[in-house]
Amino acid sequence: MPGLYASARQSLKGRPVWLSAGQARIAIGSMLNKSERRGWRIEALCVMRNHFHAVVGCVGDASFKRVLANLKAFASEGLNNQAGEPSRWWTRGGSAPLLRDERAIETAIHYVLHKQQHPLARWSARDGFLLPTDPTTRTYPRK
Repeated sequence: MPGLYASARQSLKGRPVWLSAGQARIAIGSMLNKSERRGWRIEALCVMRNHFHAVVGCVGDASFKRVLANLKAFASEGLNNQAGEPSRWWTRGGSAPLLRDERAIETAIHYVLHKQQHPLARWSARDGFLLPTDPTTRTYPRK
């Protein structure tokens, strides 16, 4: 797969970004804070080294792609404030499927919180911050 790796490297607009666990928590905090102001309910978030997964409930005319773009902007603002300089943290695009019923929502929440390899930080509306090493029993207290 060296050709695929080289092709992906050439398409980058800057150096690859690899988040730390602290940066992942900053990204989650920023997304939670700004989403609440918009009236969006985040059910689950998981941030890995170079991407994140989220389950978000929103009402009104917010398009799913717009919600995703806003989450990236919210996280970027918090990360830029922490870094002291602007940076491009996320790639364009991503998947934003509509979850049509309660079962689909619960399945997506489980996937986001428990099926990611190497999570740096995870948060759920039910439990707050979850430790990456033990998703079933250990949690950080909610604020």
